[in-house]
Amino acid sequence: MDVAGTGNITSIGNEKSSLVYKGDGTPHFVFGLNMGASWKGFDLSAFFQGQFKQSIMRSSWMAFPFQAIYSNQNPAFLGKTWTTSNPNALFPRLTVNPSRAAWNYANNDFMLQNNRYIRLKALIVGYTVPQKIAARMKLTRVRVYFSGNDLWETAHIKDGFDPEMGEASVDNNGYPYARTWSFGLNVGF
Repeated sequence: MDVAGTGNITSIGNEKSSLVYKGDGTPHFVFGLNMGASWKGFDLSAFFQGQFKQSIMRSSWMAFPFQAIYSNQNPAFLGKTWTTSNPNALFPRLTVNPSRAAWNYANNDFMLQNNRYIRLKALIVGYTVPQKIAARMKLTRVRVYFSGNDLWETAHIKDGFDPEMGEASVDNNGYPYARTWSFGLNVGF
């Protein structure tokens, strides 16, 4: 982008450079919120976490379509690449030509994204059976519950990137993101 207004894309060596500082990969304004409530045998516990700002530079297959011809492609590119009928597209044209691909996907501001998010990290919903009913079953306590981890999030980046990975793995080549659900029964004798 011609930030300096010179009509050219210039580098650091010039007085009016088109290279601009756009942030860093450090998470800023990280937060957590733990909530709980109980009423007539029902209990609820929820933990939310997130961050308001982190600049990440996407890389690998998450930023470059056809980075490796044999690999799966990120569906985020579908319909969003440059063509003659879509000249204002978010991403450059698709190509498997190595020299054009290197030019198309040199560091560019479309790869820089704000990794802000909020996530429901943990949720527990339970019910404790009244003592009178538990005593009839010759038990001191009976509680049933549902527990879940990473059940919901809203993130600025919506293409499958796990925002908790942050700058450390901007291509998410690790294990697939997983949510967990479990049901349980606590019994006291």
